[in-house]
Amino acid sequence: MEGATVSLALFLMAAALGMSAAIRSQFSSGVQVLHQQIVLYTQLHDAFDSSLLSFWRYYGSNNAALLAEYRASDRRLRTLTKQSADSAPSEAQRDGVAELAAHEEDFFDLTDRLAAGQQIETVDEPQFDEVAKRELRVRNVLREIEQRQFHSLDVETRKLAEYTGWLRVFLLLLGAFPLFAMLWFRQAHRREIWVPLEQLHRMVMEVKRGNLDVKAEIPNTVELGTLTAAFLTMASELRDIRDSLEEKVRERALQLEAAHKDLLRAAKLASLGQLVAGVAHEINNPLTSILGFTEVVLGRPGLELSSRTQLRTVRDEALRLKSLVGNLSRMSRRKPEQLRRMDLRVIPARMLELRTYQLASNNIHVQYIPARAPIFVKGNAELLLQAMLQLVLNAEHSIWECNDKGEIRLKCDVWDGRARITVEDNGCGIPPEIRDHIFDPFFTNRPTWQGTGLGLSICHSIVEQHDGEIGVESEVGRGTTIRVLLPLATTHDFNTHDDSSDRLRRRRQSWHRQPKSPLS
Repeated sequence: MEGATVSLALFLMAAALGMSAAIRSQFSSGVQVLHQQIVLYTQLHDAFDSSLLSFWRYYGSNNAALLAEYRASDRRLRTLTKQSADSAPSEAQRDGVAELAAHEEDFFDLTDRLAAGQQIETVDEPQFDEVAKRELRVRNVLREIEQRQFHSLDVETRKLAEYTGWLRVFLLLLGAFPLFAMLWFRQAHRREIWVPLEQLHRMVMEVKRGNLDVKAEIPNTVELGTLTAAFLTMASELRDIRDSLEEKVRERALQLEAAHKDLLRAAKLASLGQLVAGVAHEINNPLTSILGFTEVVLGRPGLELSSRTQLRTVRDEALRLKSLVGNLSRMSRRKPEQLRRMDLRVIPARMLELRTYQLASNNIHVQYIPARAPIFVKGNAELLLQAMLQLVLNAEHSIWECNDKGEIRLKCDVWDGRARITVEDNGCGIPPEIRDHIFDPFFTNRPTWQGTGLGLSICHSIVEQHDGEIGVESEVGRGTTIRVLLPLATTHDFNTHDDSSDRLRRRRQSWHRQPKSPLS
């Protein structure tokens, strides 16, 4: 912008100088030609006066010197007339000079005859009158030529005045240009520099306050336009980085929260395992004695009905206590006793064999979608079947709580490189406030006589023992979906075997192992 202003100013100055030089050159050449013509015609006038004076001085004196002077003036006049004809700048002037030459010839023809002593052919007029007439003709032509010269001078003067007027106007414009350029440059300076700088300053302050979502119009100037575009790009990249970091922080916080919950759950299970390991044997021995003596007493004939009923209650509660201790012992183990390569599709199929009749009698329809190809995992079929039965039982209870009938959908497939079992029901769902506690031991929202709160905890423990994951999605009033992910079996698992000594050694060590951190 500054360069363009300076260039325009230099161009106008050059134009003014060029116009002045052109006017000066044109006027100078015209004036010079006119001056030459005036000088030449002045010499012609003087030469004619000299010739006329020489003629009259010689006439009647018969002096040879005066005759020679007359002849010399005659030749000089003729020479100047020829020069005027050759240097005439226009056709009108050349015609005037030709007319002058013709009248001079008539004049000199008469004076030459008079000088030679001859008489004029016209006898009606005196000799002197004829000379005066021819002199007057010559002088009239010279006067006309002078008038033309003055007219040319007047034309040149008017041209000079016109050129001078235009030059004055141009100089006035050139003088006003700096003022106009200063005003324009001031406006352009504010529009192109100060406004973008203020805009950039506002954006910097917004970014300083933490607002990275800044927007601005990119200026047309190269420097500030590039700077503004770079700043907007930087702000956009920082915003993306911040959003990415916030998303990663949220994800990491969720992972840490999940890991913390898993650690708490693992700590509870470890504490429970240590407790069970310490008292299971002491509880099982009295239970065995109680169950044995109860069976002996019940086998006696003649036992009263009230006593028999009370003994059966004792036996049932002892069996319930023994089952509870067994579940606690199973839940506290970190690894099952035996893992073999197996087809995971067998687990839902076996579960349906055991529960189809009961489910149908409870008005619950089961839909099973098995995978077409075998899905091989390394696991314990009995434990996985127990976990599957527990998940289906929880789905049944969820349906019973809000509906007289319902549907359970089972699916076995491969997802993201792992085996997946999905159990979906259309029951009442799980409230969000208790969803994070459903895998905690002894946690239940049912009445005490309907459950111990160990079912889903045992499922979670079994899945962790198989290095898997279990997740839940639920919406109150619409149902619950539980997905179990297990690692696929590798080629090294084709010939898996465990001997009895290894199983015994692992069974003894399982009571003293520390709990493994669950996968997040």
